[in-house]
Amino acid sequence: MRATVRPVPKGVNMSVRLLRSRRAVVVGALAIGLAAAGTTTGFAAVAKSPQAGGAAASKTARTLTTPVKPVVCNGGALKHSYTIGSNDFQLVGPVPTQSLSATSLTFAGPPSGTDTVMVTFSAETQLRGITDGSNFDWIEGQVNLDGVPITDVGPSQLALTGSPDYSSNAFQACVKVGPGIHRLTPRAGVVTNGSSTGETGWIDDWVLRADVLE
Repeated sequence: MRATVRPVPKGVNMSVRLLRSRRAVVVGALAIGLAAAGTTTGFAAVAKSPQAGGAAASKTARTLTTPVKPVVCNGGALKHSYTIGSNDFQLVGPVPTQSLSATSLTFAGPPSGTDTVMVTFSAETQLRGITDGSNFDWIEGQVNLDGVPITDVGPSQLALTGSPDYSSNAFQACVKVGPGIHRLTPRAGVVTNGSSTGETGWIDDWVLRADVLE
């Protein structure tokens, strides 16, 4: 039995060619788009720190299982404990940080050598004005010793809170001081990495404490 060969209708070959040409154009455009997106995404990931939502592949990123070498800051017996605080609410704007206190916490260093100072800051906080896509915005907490920050103010600032709900939060820092009079000043500001504008940070019921150890 002989197979029947049906003739190809006119215009079919041309239609196939056109379809293939259109597919080639679409695939080419898609490849260009993906390449451009990849370039943009890669640049953004390198430009942002992990805390600002950068990709885990960035050089500064760490996995959950990567241990770090801790900084040791040991002291001896407690010599003095100092505190200042406020029960009046304050609103802070975008960084750079703003001072929360009109006066600093003042204390004396040792006659010679060094003392260890454990600094603790706690406050009621709320990040206001958050919109969608602002998961990497927060209130930066900062304490200055004699005008110099003793908390992280680099690419990975110390986040006091990023919550839109009222909550109590705290952080600590440990430093060595020498002779003389020293001053601690609490500061705060809002770090915005998303598209939100006009975000503010609520700070209330804060306490700054310094434990001076031998």
